Amino acid sequence: MGYGEYDINCIDDSKLKHGLLCFYTLKNPHFPELFIKTDHSITCCAYAKKRKNYVAVGDSHGNIAIYNIQKCVNTGNKSPDHESKNLENKHNDIVWEVKWITSNEREETLVSISGDGRIIEWSLRKGLELTDLYQLKRETNPNHKDVYAGADVEKKTGAMSFINTGGLSIDFPEGQGMNYFTATEDCTILQCQTSYAE
Repeated sequence: MGYGEYDINCIDDSKLKHGLLCFYTLKNPHFPELFIKTDHSITCCAYAKKRKNYVAVGDSHGNIAIYNIQKCVNTGNKSPDHESKNLENKHNDIVWEVKWITSNEREETLVSISGDGRIIEWSLRKGLELTDLYQLKRETNPNHKDVYAGADVEKKTGAMSFINTGGLSIDFPEGQGMNYFTATEDCTILQCQTSYAE
């Protein structure tokens, strides 16, 4: 279970709270058997399906980290096996959800969605490598005008389609590693494919 506190209006990094990744057992569900402190608040986490000892977390600063829980327990080393903190093209906003996906052709990979509107696939083949799957765009509504940046924009023309929107949630139907659905902060649900970026 991931924990953290995030103040969206706080611009001073020194005042931001750390996060905790906690693991409970049925023997003692009130106190974690293992906990890992993180630099930033955890906003989401997910266990791998094939490598059951791997758990991925997303945080309030756009970072992805993957922990090998078996190694944490056996060695006491609680640092992540893989992390995006120092990668140039990582998310630059809150990571709202991470999902592990598998398909017949590929190994298990991680997909993340963020408030920056990017959907990224992460591979563990050679360290942590990323591939942009999709950049979410604000959907146009042909039934009304929108006022944006002080000017009337007729939505019928599709003039708003260049503006990015944030992503909130992502889901892959069972057994379909290629097709997925995503929800955006402007209240739309999109059906997408990992092999098609439009």
